[in-house]
Amino acid sequence: EDPVLLTPEAANEKPYVAIIKVSLFFCFLRGHGIR
Repeated sequence: EDPVLLTPEAANEKPYVAIIKVSLFFCFLRGHGIR
């Protein structure tokens, strides 16, 4: 269980919105990981 992903705000959002946010988050981490 990841407390960051299981916040009440995330649970109330539409599924595709949460997916987009997670995708952007991982792209952000990947971009910084290359440096």
